Amino acid sequence: MRNALRIILLCFLFAGITLAKSYGQIQSLSSHYYLNQLSVNPAAAGSEGGVNIFLNYRGQWVGITGSPNTQNFAADMSLPMINSGAGITVTNDLVGAERHTTIRASFAYFLDINKEYKIGFGLGGGIVNSSIDGSKLVTPQGEDDFLPNVKTSSTQPDLAFGTYIKSKQLSAGISYNNVLSKVSFEGANNTLETKYGSYLNIFGAYEVFFNEKFSLEPSVQVRTDFKNYQTDIGALFSYNNFIFTGVFVRGYNKLSIDAFYGTVGFKPIGSLSVFYSYDLGLNTLNDVHNGSHEISINVSIPEQKLFKRGKIIYNPRYL
Repeated sequence: MRNALRIILLCFLFAGITLAKSYGQIQSLSSHYYLNQLSVNPAAAGSEGGVNIFLNYRGQWVGITGSPNTQNFAADMSLPMINSGAGITVTNDLVGAERHTTIRASFAYFLDINKEYKIGFGLGGGIVNSSIDGSKLVTPQGEDDFLPNVKTSSTQPDLAFGTYIKSKQLSAGISYNNVLSKVSFEGANNTLETKYGSYLNIFGAYEVFFNEKFSLEPSVQVRTDFKNYQTDIGALFSYNNFIFTGVFVRGYNKLSIDAFYGTVGFKPIGSLSVFYSYDLGLNTLNDVHNGSHEISINVSIPEQKLFKRGKIIYNPRYL
């Protein structure tokens, strides 16, 4: 217990250190980061046990033409017979005239630290297909040699690796994403390279049970390309593992303050959960948009329903 608390406190401490430097958006973001770590950490594949299917949609800064729009699919399953897990993620991120689609397969191997904790080491690989529609770009002085004037695309390999610690109450991980990604487009006479590069992701969450029905799960996520930082911090309250509500903040100082967001969720049946979040902008950009909306659907099939022991048939000759 004490070791688990130390890990989560270190994650919060790291987040606090970065507050004075945090600004800018690194990659596509999600207000439901605590629901789907597989998309940013391959070592999370199979960590929840059984089969998990995750669908997510995010409409950011509604009301602004060309604002970010993201769809995400993730699926993973545990492979207990080899102490491993496997998963796949597909992310489609639209920002103005640009589109980035990532397809990644992940594999994780787990070691038991003790009866309560296990640690996973994961590797993920795939492709990133990026495109830009030059017909949607407007420049002050007509054609720009560095910008394409038609729709063009580029496909690059994608690699990620990480580690993940899991117990009944603790979830914590660190990963490095887009290790090989380097997106470039051919302009009219030159090549344009976009800044859709690698980044480090740090995550920690610890669920505190008050009794059999009530629990509170504080969490933090920090992402950085070692130039810019982005921090999310908050807590999710659960009643009877059926109704969920939480409050979160993204960014903290006048250079980085981005949004305050609330989350509600419920489990209409045991294997299905639905979460919705609304982001209220806290910077001057809020004057020209109507907030951000995000919805996630998760379907989970427990491990015991997938890997049942075969029925024992006794041979009368050897009773």
